[in-house]
Amino acid sequence: MTSSGLEREGSWGSFINPRLRGPGDDPIATLASKSGDVERYAVDGICLTVTATPMPGQSKQAHAMDNLTYSLTTDVTDSACE
Repeated sequence: MTSSGLEREGSWGSFINPRLRGPGDDPIATLASKSGDVERYAVDGICLTVTATPMPGQSKQAHAMDNLTYSLTTDVTDSACE
């Protein structure tokens, strides 16, 4: 069984700067965990946390179709992801 792109990279993996993906000695961003709208990426010993919050005032139709606009917040800790 293979992992899908979403399972390997998370929802926001395609937005991570390609320089964080290698090659060689460059740091590589990998999805460490996902819980609801919070994803944690491990990057060379640090942890990048991305939290997605649906923007207020969106229609019921947008919610029903899962076609929402999100506000993203990030946090970086100088330690491995838990």
